[in-house]
Amino acid sequence: MFEKLTYAALIRIAAWTIFFLLILSAALPQVPPQLRYQDEMLAQGIYPVLTDENDPRWSRTDILPNMANKTNIVWVAGSSVLIPPREFPEEGEEEIYDHLPARVQEVLKEEHGKDTSAQLSLLLARRNLDTYTMTLDALARDPDMLVVTINPFWDFNEQSVYFKQNIFNAAPPLWAANGDLNLVLLQSPSNLLWNLAVKYIPALRDSYDRMALLQDRFEQSGFEFELDKNKKDPNLFADIKYDQPLIFWIVHRVLGGDTESIERDPGKFNAKMWQLLTLQSMRMDKERGWADHSMRKMLQTIKDSGTPALIYLAPLSEYITYQDAAYDSYSKVYARMGELKKQYETDNLKIITTLPQEVGFSLSHVDFLHLDMPGRLPDYLAGEIAAMMEAEQ
Repeated sequence: MFEKLTYAALIRIAAWTIFFLLILSAALPQVPPQLRYQDEMLAQGIYPVLTDENDPRWSRTDILPNMANKTNIVWVAGSSVLIPPREFPEEGEEEIYDHLPARVQEVLKEEHGKDTSAQLSLLLARRNLDTYTMTLDALARDPDMLVVTINPFWDFNEQSVYFKQNIFNAAPPLWAANGDLNLVLLQSPSNLLWNLAVKYIPALRDSYDRMALLQDRFEQSGFEFELDKNKKDPNLFADIKYDQPLIFWIVHRVLGGDTESIERDPGKFNAKMWQLLTLQSMRMDKERGWADHSMRKMLQTIKDSGTPALIYLAPLSEYITYQDAAYDSYSKVYARMGELKKQYETDNLKIITTLPQEVGFSLSHVDFLHLDMPGRLPDYLAGEIAAMMEAEQ
């Protein structure tokens, strides 16, 4: 049956597929955006940028702040800007996190008289390629100012350069515009086709929103999906449940298959041990490494853009100093950031590697990276941002 298949037939099939998808796009009603953490962020006066890892768009511009007479600040951040709730939620309720950019925005208005509007490009477990691409996306939004947090666990780590694959659906145009043709050429044809499809075919572009709304309707109706009772408990397979290559490498290369070292209980992840092992096993390569190259390229791109930007190294818990191997790796990251500060810092680009002592002492962490209480950090960052805004006037 395949002997009669011709290139003309394949083109005809593709054309009819696109035609019917466009017809379907015209027939389907528009749906509101379903961005990750959308409700929590909007309630705090900040606007989400990145989508869920299952959304082919990766980054979106259909929820934008009211920037009239306001300074538009885009934050590029990871989980280090999340602040947990002070009270435990009731049973069945989700934890609602506060966000450091919201705290900073509040201080800017109340203490410095600066009326700002913040967009937050947030990706949990963000890696160096994510940071670089998110920064390119932020600059493409033409912000008045840019704030980027540097994660000492991941942004110089050569062993895991990106987190979720939907970045490849949206990033090629950003990379091409910044001269990174080598990254574009490494993409599969399917990634490039997805990039075109979600731009011009609404039925595909909005598919994530429709599925998210459908899921909400099921949940509101009380419908629940029951697991197949014949399936075995997934915790019985805790030693192979990890789906990230770096976790697999650490477990089987560094720990020799000992998963108990990174789990409190069967199937429950120990964040502190994972962070220590990530730092301990990290390799840095200033000459040939992609992570260092992407950091230099990001800083140079920001510098050349003229956009005022504040880059700061996320503060770690003081207890990291008691972990010799991990602290040695962190010291190398800290030293490298100091070198890059001397090389790239200019009038429009400020790089902070060390917090004032009184700010550092005011912080409380739930592990080595994530904040429990931000202390005086919002006030400090707001002061630095306000000073850069005044210098631009």
